[in-house]
Amino acid sequence: MKYVNDDIKEEMEQEDWLLEIKYEDVRKMFDPVIEKTIRLIRNQLTSSKEKCSAMFIVGGFAESPYLVSKVKEAFNSAVPIICVPQNPISAVLRGGVIYGLNKKTIATRQLKLNYGVQVYPLWKKGVDPKKRMTAEGRIYKFNCLAYRGKEYSPDKPFSSTYYPVYPDQTGINFKVYATSRHNQRFCDEPGMKSIGELYVELPDVESKLDRPVFFSLMFGESLITATAQNKNTERIYTAEFKYIIPNFNFGPTC
Repeated sequence: MKYVNDDIKEEMEQEDWLLEIKYEDVRKMFDPVIEKTIRLIRNQLTSSKEKCSAMFIVGGFAESPYLVSKVKEAFNSAVPIICVPQNPISAVLRGGVIYGLNKKTIATRQLKLNYGVQVYPLWKKGVDPKKRMTAEGRIYKFNCLAYRGKEYSPDKPFSSTYYPVYPDQTGINFKVYATSRHNQRFCDEPGMKSIGELYVELPDVESKLDRPVFFSLMFGESLITATAQNKNTERIYTAEFKYIIPNFNFGPTC
């Protein structure tokens, strides 16, 4: 009542403070949320390499016939089965309790982002932008190790082997990045997020460039573990990084 002026207040008092909300008004309240939900579902479907055979709508909002009709309208042609369980709210709660009692019930998950490291290879004519070539004839690029939508288990590493750039190099600093966008090439592009670094010592300079370092990322329940091993010295280095919240608002350029 304190937010209305005197004229409106007098009119509302005559109407006993009863409001008539039309269907279109209510729909405008829900449409932005429903559009966002549909956009998130579409992103999930497009990020998966396999065809989705069934979709179950759960949670409190699943009890809205309007939401269900909009989801079916948007994805009926792509997903053959779209349905709501008998108790959509308890379906979410039950799943959470089962997972809490036995976390092994979920054997694998899907990555929500692409993860990789910054590398410094030689610049290639006709492949790399000339403006990004450094004075040393090299280029900083993003080397993706784990791709969004890829299934993983806590004990599965995503790895590759790297070498020093210079013969007298005494260490490699692995800078780890994540992005929700596919086909990112450079770590300074929009949507790229730095999640941490892992420094590996390379004291065996007598081997020059022949000093392989095995680097891997493993995705746990709450942390990402980076591991690197100097294959010559066999010394192992580790670091843990926090997950970042995925941003699927790609903007007009995607």
